[in-house]
Amino acid sequence: MSMKKIAVAALLVASSFSANAAIEILGGKLYVAETGNVSVTFLGSDAGYNDVIFFNNAGFGQQLFSGHSTPVGTTLNLGSFAKGTELSFRMHVDNTGNNFYTGPASANFDNVLHAKAD
Repeated sequence: MSMKKIAVAALLVASSFSANAAIEILGGKLYVAETGNVSVTFLGSDAGYNDVIFFNNAGFGQQLFSGHSTPVGTTLNLGSFAKGTELSFRMHVDNTGNNFYTGPASANFDNVLHAKAD
């Protein structure tokens, strides 16, 4: 599986602060830069399989977006988080049952990076 878009939604994380420049992160972990509300926006999907994006900080995995049915531009508020909180997302592929996680390749069963964030 190529690096699909967990960036589909997941890593389109924006806190309630203004950033000076977007920095692309490949395989890195995501942290809240400033205490405040965090939201995610679905930018679309080009995945061949049905995938669902989850926010893992909720412990049980809060479902956020479905790759083939969520309208592009849908934004969800994840709540307020303290500066330095790690944000973790997972893409579940319905067709295969596989899960792919944000962060380093070692988080994934195939040891491949599957997420990119801005």
